[in-house]
Amino acid sequence: MQGVVGATIPGARMFSVWRPREKFAQTFTASFLMPASKVRALIEKEFGGRRLKFEYVLYLKRYLEVSFAAMLRRARELGYVSGPQFEDYMRRDLDTREPEVFGGATAGGMRRAASRKKRRISSVY
Repeated sequence: MQGVVGATIPGARMFSVWRPREKFAQTFTASFLMPASKVRALIEKEFGGRRLKFEYVLYLKRYLEVSFAAMLRRARELGYVSGPQFEDYMRRDLDTREPEVFGGATAGGMRRAASRKKRRISSVY
């Protein structure tokens, strides 16, 4: 069991030595792929800077090409999603809801559309 201390010691409590590294990696990745200034500017321009509906988080996820969980965590960190909203959104079924919101559009098609939109709003950054 790589990265786990206590795996070979009988009665020892298991804990991961990778946890701090994993948290650092997630924080770094979020900052790199979803800079706070970029996310704030995008939310201000597209959604008026208010609390984000589930559908808005889906849109941002596709636009920034990140996972739903990563986008939701970032929105929570920046104050656009409340604690109860976060919990509610994490429980929702993405496989069903995402095609409903985007009309069954493929991720590739959404990337092309988002790329065109990025060119139009690149002046925000």
